[in-house]
Amino acid sequence: MSGSDLDLNAEEARRVSIICVTYQHEKFARAAVRSLLQQTYHPFEIIILDDASTDATADIIAAELSAHSHRSETRLIRNERNLGYCGNVLKGVGMAQGEFILLAHGDDIMLPAWAEKVVKVWRDEKVSLVVVNAEFVDENAESLDRFRRPPGEAYDESFETLARDGSNALCGGSGMGFERQFFAGLNWLRDERAPFDIMMPFSACLADGARFVPEPLLKKRLHPQNLSLGLAAERSTGIERLMIEFDIFCNHLEYSFRMEAELDRLNEADPSRFSEIVSRIKPLVAVQTSEMARKLVRTRIELNRLGVKRPLGGK
Repeated sequence: MSGSDLDLNAEEARRVSIICVTYQHEKFARAAVRSLLQQTYHPFEIIILDDASTDATADIIAAELSAHSHRSETRLIRNERNLGYCGNVLKGVGMAQGEFILLAHGDDIMLPAWAEKVVKVWRDEKVSLVVVNAEFVDENAESLDRFRRPPGEAYDESFETLARDGSNALCGGSGMGFERQFFAGLNWLRDERAPFDIMMPFSACLADGARFVPEPLLKKRLHPQNLSLGLAAERSTGIERLMIEFDIFCNHLEYSFRMEAELDRLNEADPSRFSEIVSRIKPLVAVQTSEMARKLVRTRIELNRLGVKRPLGGK
C-alpha cells in the first residue's frame, strides 16, 4: 500500500497527530524517533513528550530532530516534572490538533507503514480505536520470534471476550490509534491507576467499536523496565511465579470492578442508549470477577502452604 492508494491530501493529513511518550529511553530513543520520521504517511504533526527523564533521552531526541530540521511538523516537549504514563498521554492529546491520535512509545520501533495502515482502518471502518499487532524484540531490536498475536492465526477482538476474560487481541498500548473526541469523554482517565491498555478497548467497544490489525506494524522492545507481569511469570518458577500470578489475579479483579463501574455510570447517564448492552455485558464481567477471585484465593492457599504469607491486595 502506498500513500497514493489512500488518496490523502493535505487537509486529510491535518486530521492526524502522532504522540510519542518517552521516559528513561536513552538506549532506544534515536531508533524510535527515526521510525516516526520514516513513516510513509505524513501526519499534520508529531509531538514527542519526554516525561522528565533523568538520563540523556531528551538530549538524544533533540539532537536527532536537529538533524531533520526540515521536518517542521515535529517537536519535542520536555516535561518539567514527571506526569506518569496517563498524565503524559493526556498532556500530549491536549496539545495535539488532530482528530485522530496515533500513540507511540520511545522504546519501540514503528514500521514505515504503521501510521498509513492504522489511518486507513479508521477511515474505512469509522471506529473509535485501532490496535495493531506487534513483534517482540530484545534490547538490541533482535526478534524474539514472538508476537501479540501469531500472524496468520485466528484472533479474538470481541467485546464479550474482553468483558469475560479481561483481555483480548485489542489489549495493547503502543501503536494504537484513537479518536480524540472519544478519548476526551473517558471518565476513568482521571485515575492514573486505571489500566490504559485494558480500559481503552473496553470503552471503545462501548463507543463506535475497535479493530485489531493482525499485521505486525511495530517492534515492541522487551527490557527489564517494561516487562509485563505475564511475561515475568513465564520467566519465573516456584514461589516467585506464584507471587506474580497472585498480583495478576488481583489486577484482573480490579479490571472487572472498573468495567462494572463504567457500565453502571454510562447506564445511569443514558439508559436509552446503554441499557441493552449493559444487560448483555455485565453478566460476563461478573464471570471475570468470580473466576479471578477463585484463582486468587487458590493461589493464596498454595502460597500459605509453602510458608509465604501473601495478603489480599497484592503489592
